[in-house]
Amino acid sequence: MNRFSNALLAASVAGAALAIPAATATAAEDAVCSYTGQVDWNVRDSFNSYLLGNIANGSAYKHKGGLDVRDGVQTDGHARTPSLSWPVDSVTPTEVSTTGGVHWTGHNLYNGDDVTQVPDNFTLDLDFSNVTVEVDGTSGRLLVDYVSREYIDTKTLGDFQSGEQAELGTISFAKAPDFTLSSVNVTGDVSLTAAGVSVFGGFYGSGEQLAPLTLNLTALDGCGTTPDPEEPEEPGNPIEPDPAGSSTDVSSSNFTDLLTQVLSIGSMIGMVGLIGTIINYFIQSFV
Repeated sequence: MNRFSNALLAASVAGAALAIPAATATAAEDAVCSYTGQVDWNVRDSFNSYLLGNIANGSAYKHKGGLDVRDGVQTDGHARTPSLSWPVDSVTPTEVSTTGGVHWTGHNLYNGDDVTQVPDNFTLDLDFSNVTVEVDGTSGRLLVDYVSREYIDTKTLGDFQSGEQAELGTISFAKAPDFTLSSVNVTGDVSLTAAGVSVFGGFYGSGEQLAPLTLNLTALDGCGTTPDPEEPEEPGNPIEPDPAGSSTDVSSSNFTDLLTQVLSIGSMIGMVGLIGTIINYFIQSFV
């Protein structure tokens, strides 16, 4: 292979190498599947046990609260430590969002008969909705929309506060969720953040462990499945060399084949490098 052919091949390889990272990144983004499923997160078993037990909603209170779910959130109805499944709304490479909400109430201070007064007299009153799981490798954040009452004590009503997509906890996943697979089942430990202390109305301290969180996702429309292998092409008839052919014909054929490879492999970046190499070759040849 002559110097000109070597230069062409080097330029095409360089152009292809430069083009591969961008193509790979685009392919990775396009490979994210559309999922259905749920985020399983019980908030905290001891919290549920307290709210649903005989302390917060026992015989000492005329009007009782408890646990209410809405808009697709599922629970097994366990008396003290129910499971909670939040339906998935959307999935991106960095975020799993859900819909629905859960409302906890306990310690109702109202003893009258006007039922319209009951909802406003729970000293423990917490509502979570639109739970979002942010993902960054094996780490993540748990965000919630909330309405909660500041907890002072069981005999004093605190003020209500609210927020949207507040950072409730940090997540440490057992492994990084891969949203190119046909199914995702990954569990992470959740720790309460300093901002989450306020969300809980001061009921828990920063760094305390909440219930673990599990992503249970199934891809739609066959996304994430392994494609069937392509059938190999039938080999063509080999071209017999022409003994009568001249060296000029062979060189011309080799050059045409090489140029075809360049056009099929190279990108715009590769073509720029190719043009520069050709110009440099002719400058060196005629100087």
